[in-house]
Amino acid sequence: MTRLLLRFVLPVIIITSYTILLQAQQNYSVVKGERPPVDLNNVTENAYEQDRILIKFKPDKTIEKALESHSKSLNGLLGIPMVDTLNLQYKVKVANRFFQQFVLGKKYTERHKAWGFHLWYELITDSDDLDIKEMVTRYQTLDIIEVAEPVYKKRLIAPVSFEPISNTSDNKSGDKGTNWTPNDPRYAEQWHYHNTGQQGGTIDKDIDLPEAWEIEKGNASVIVAIIDGGIQYNHPDLAGNMWSGIGYNFVTNSSTIQPEAHGTHVAGTVAAVNNNSTGVSGVAGGSGNNDGVRLMSCQVFTSTSGGGFHLAPVYAADNGASISQNSWGYIDVGVYNQSELDAIDYFNTNGGGTALTGGITIFAAGNDGSSGQWYPGCYSGAFSVAATNNNDQKAYYSNYDTWIDISAPGGETISVTSRGVLSTLINNGYGFYQGTSMACPHASGVAALVVSLAYGQLTAADVSAIIKASTDDHYAQNPGYVGKLGTGRLNAHQALLETQSYLSGVLNPQSFIATAVSTTQIDLNWTKNIDSDDVMIIWSSSPSFGIPTEGVAYSTGQTISGGGTVLYVGGGITFNHSGLFSNTQYFYKAFSVNATLNYSNGREASAYTLCDVISTFPFDEDFNGSTSLPNCWEIADHQGGGQVWQIGIMTGQTPVPALTGNYAFLNSDGYGSGNSQNTDLITPLLDLSSYSSVNLGFKHYYKEWSGSSATLSYSINNGTSWIQIQQWTSTTSLNPTIFSQNIAAVAGQSQVKFKWNFTGTWGWFWAVDDIQITGTTTNEVTSFSANPINTNQIDLSWQGSDVLLIWSPTGTFGAPTNGVAYAAGQTISGGGTVLYSGTNTSFSHTGLIPSTTYYYKAFLVQSGINYSNGVTANTTTYSLPIIYNLSGGGTYCESTIPSGIEVTLSSSESGVSYQLLRNGNPYGTPLSGNGTLLTWYDVTEGTYTASASNSFSTIAMNGTVEVTETPSSLVTVTIQNDQNNVCYGTTVTYTAFPENGGVSPSYQWMVNETPLGTDSYQFYYTPENNDQIQVVMTSSLSCVSGNPASSNLVNMVVEDALPASVTIVVDQNPVCDGASVMFTAFPTNGGESPSYQWKLNGNNFGSDYPN
Repeated sequence: MTRLLLRFVLPVIIITSYTILLQAQQNYSVVKGERPPVDLNNVTENAYEQDRILIKFKPDKTIEKALESHSKSLNGLLGIPMVDTLNLQYKVKVANRFFQQFVLGKKYTERHKAWGFHLWYELITDSDDLDIKEMVTRYQTLDIIEVAEPVYKKRLIAPVSFEPISNTSDNKSGDKGTNWTPNDPRYAEQWHYHNTGQQGGTIDKDIDLPEAWEIEKGNASVIVAIIDGGIQYNHPDLAGNMWSGIGYNFVTNSSTIQPEAHGTHVAGTVAAVNNNSTGVSGVAGGSGNNDGVRLMSCQVFTSTSGGGFHLAPVYAADNGASISQNSWGYIDVGVYNQSELDAIDYFNTNGGGTALTGGITIFAAGNDGSSGQWYPGCYSGAFSVAATNNNDQKAYYSNYDTWIDISAPGGETISVTSRGVLSTLINNGYGFYQGTSMACPHASGVAALVVSLAYGQLTAADVSAIIKASTDDHYAQNPGYVGKLGTGRLNAHQALLETQSYLSGVLNPQSFIATAVSTTQIDLNWTKNIDSDDVMIIWSSSPSFGIPTEGVAYSTGQTISGGGTVLYVGGGITFNHSGLFSNTQYFYKAFSVNATLNYSNGREASAYTLCDVISTFPFDEDFNGSTSLPNCWEIADHQGGGQVWQIGIMTGQTPVPALTGNYAFLNSDGYGSGNSQNTDLITPLLDLSSYSSVNLGFKHYYKEWSGSSATLSYSINNGTSWIQIQQWTSTTSLNPTIFSQNIAAVAGQSQVKFKWNFTGTWGWFWAVDDIQITGTTTNEVTSFSANPINTNQIDLSWQGSDVLLIWSPTGTFGAPTNGVAYAAGQTISGGGTVLYSGTNTSFSHTGLIPSTTYYYKAFLVQSGINYSNGVTANTTTYSLPIIYNLSGGGTYCESTIPSGIEVTLSSSESGVSYQLLRNGNPYGTPLSGNGTLLTWYDVTEGTYTASASNSFSTIAMNGTVEVTETPSSLVTVTIQNDQNNVCYGTTVTYTAFPENGGVSPSYQWMVNETPLGTDSYQFYYTPENNDQIQVVMTSSLSCVSGNPASSNLVNMVVEDALPASVTIVVDQNPVCDGASVMFTAFPTNGGESPSYQWKLNGNNFGSDYPN
């Protein structure tokens, strides 16, 4: 009873994080992201379904054959005894193959198997008091089960609130501008595309879609999968852009799409038909000539239910979709189903169709208004989108965190409905919604525009990089969320400009494949780009590569700064890389290069050479590389039940093996009652012919149960026959026990293998780790090692009385000729140059190139100048920091903070420190490299340079930046009037005389402190008595003080007009004909010098004189 209880104690499910790239059946690529542990103890019951779990079997031909007849089991039994035992205990009524729906068809069956989809099963129970956590834990303890997990509940990332509206518009004017504008009547309301300040928004806080449409409007060959509620596929504003196959309803397992508002709204944002005089516009909806991107409805939500989240991405990839648009997530933070992440990874690897290499999966970040690990949005395989409002601020509901990739308009309808995102709704309608699921399709639409513009020429990673690099910085509007809303807010126009820069450069080779053909050769094959440019191939022992320098013609053997050695340059389409080490992974990168020596971004590939006899010792294996069997090792199953050795960490046992990291183990107890095992773990083939003494060591812990045994054996004929070294039939005394023994029988043998065999029926277990095979020889150099000292020196050391040391840049070596004494600098036929010959036991190789791998071989020189077979070593010199470009600078006014004055380094490296220098002296604290550009903000006057430092050297970056402090000028203004002390009703002209007003100062005239007049340097005004006239002038200069400036005050004196009159007196009257008469004028209020005009019979007469 105690033994039974111990097997089921596993309170936490541990899922190992990993990233793998492997070749499965027919060389299908399987690429998966991280799978962090989910602690079931911290998961609430509401987070998962209460009547079912998911399990995935480990790959095993015997088990897979048994499962073939049980793709759907209505009695809950699968024909696997240890699983069926638990199925009966937990009242499993149905056991279904999880990735099975007829819509997936058979065309890609083998590819699906390579991804392990056929190994997933959903177990549905009929128990009333089921403990899901206990059930998951029990299945996880079975060694044939790779994954056991609850079925976590999902939810639609639905609008926080919405307001459906009719197909009419209250604003048809719009801002036509100079860009192409669709004739869709409601386009002017879609502020998220073109923000002119509608509904109190900030002008231009949009995705610059009209500008983008000048470049690209869509492509009917690009498919976007809408994994959401069903699309109303016959909507008059969507029908023209629906995919020819419409889609599939994964909830009901039928081709009948049930239209649903949310999915219809999302679809309209991506690709409502443009320029059809109907409704709204879509981001990639085309020009109205049937050229919009196509919408594939992958329905995973109905009005009452949901399902098929693991199937929809597979269906989308298999049917040519390039973009997977998703607005769903788990209801609880920090949980995920591996089956759904597998499906996302499958789409990312196999999606794209002919439009894109790989698919891009885009997710809404969530509407919880919080940070945290919200899956799938936070998953590395997802491109995550947060939401902003019409003022570029984070929408109040939007999630935020460092895993967000970008932000996009999601709207806010909380106070004004039309501040939401306007798109299509069911029943041929339209409406404003808000949510990150409204922001997300903006990004999907822009991704579709990018793919449309560069059809067939980009990878999904390119699209992601383009969109993230082309956003608008919106952190000035979001100072409390810096770094948690992605790189910025989506900008469609800038994304297409960035795409054009990709296309205007040299295109990559269309394909690049590395295939191992032997233990020493990997064949490289590629297809040239459409311009048939030449190709340059570089290789490295690690996946780190530098960037070729434009304008430089490289030749074979040259190194690339940052990593990589040139292997081939030319117009061919194949190259055979030979002279390699066996059992070794090699990395390659292929660049197109045109006639003017411009290089493409490059495509990468890698391959392992095939297994060969291991002849260099010590040989170590700690099993920590992965949970897969190490390269060239073997497992044999003599029982035939598939119950064999595994690599990883054993759970469910007490005590657990006290070993570090992964180890090899056979968990007989985990296979359950009645099950027997007879299985071998076997080393690669070992050539010990040069060794006079061989020692085998390892750590292990064997826990015995009656009838089981653990046996260690060796073979000297490549496994044809075996000789026992030791057998354990009782539990080892220590945990772990260290085994170390000289195995004299294998010394001098060339076909040696060791094996660990476990035999038993429902025994306990055997765990083995840290295997090391060492040897000593009297006719070979020993303890040969190469160690980098700095960027240009490698120190070599060895044990041997007389040694010949040679080096090679490629690792290809010839054999020295016996009888010939070599000197430093001589070459060896077949490869290698002599570094040293003599009796010392060390040598310093100097004058080397940074970041370069050097290969060495040391031969023992025996009597008569006979050379041994030689031993090899290699290492890489330390790297100099990469030189990047410094830019920025500018001017600012004295006595002000230099806000906005920045100095930027074009990129940076992790592990490198960057110091800004002002006038040659350190300025501020150093910045740590992060793989992207670095910026120093608000820098003051001076001449700036920068340096980069790693652990080994400091070098200067390119470029000098000037920052200048400009003296400020005082702004003043005075005014003059053409008259004062005027009569009432007189118009006076006032003129402003500015000082430091600039080319176009602005003026505000003031009368008695009240603004009047126009923006002009002159002011015409009819004053009243005691009016005070003043002007406020704003200078157009940027570096001034006292701006705006107020002028002097002009106090006006205005007097009322006096009545003017005049009478005349004649000196005689009447008079005789011909007599002279004097008329005299007597004025009233005529002033000091009135003027006169005498009249005779109504006509002007006489002069200006009072007489």
